[in-house]
Amino acid sequence: MAPEPSATVFARAYTDKDADINLISRDKVHFKVHFYLLKTHSSVFRDMLSETTFKLTPIPIDVHSSDLLLFLDFMHESDPEMSNNWPQCKRLTDLCLLYDCKVEIFCMASQFDDVSLAKKALKSMKSDEEHRALTVETFPLKEACKPSLAHLLGLIVQLKQQQGTRQYSTYDDYVYVTNWEHIGKAFKPAT
Repeated sequence: MAPEPSATVFARAYTDKDADINLISRDKVHFKVHFYLLKTHSSVFRDMLSETTFKLTPIPIDVHSSDLLLFLDFMHESDPEMSNNWPQCKRLTDLCLLYDCKVEIFCMASQFDDVSLAKKALKSMKSDEEHRALTVETFPLKEACKPSLAHLLGLIVQLKQQQGTRQYSTYDDYVYVTNWEHIGKAFKPAT
């Protein structure tokens, strides 16, 4: 007699029947998430989900469900519950790096007051298509709620100081750009 297939187990907060992507953790827990959420926060998911050959089939994510839950919560919630477990936070950082979630890395670094990691995340923002043109005026409230106040104010100070940096464009015109390399080097949390 063949064993009966086990019932699909869904993560408590990720069961929305209208969500279009199904992620599966290493321990076979399913997470139903919206396409736009992954594309907004991760350049890796953005590229993967934009491919014309991509089929909306379950996507395996090689981490335990508790780590994937924290990863998705950090993308989805304005005030995610942070783990006090340093090894889990390290795994979350590695997951953010693997999926190229720069804003999440900055926010996580702020929660642990890791200025060095925050600086690295800011420097790498220049390659983040979604956020590289970020300015004080265009900073989304959803993103502004995530970092600690000291880190947010430090970033705002740097964005304000960089405002007005001009770069020559190919259209005989000047465009305003955000110099993330400089912001990353000069960044310090407000005191």
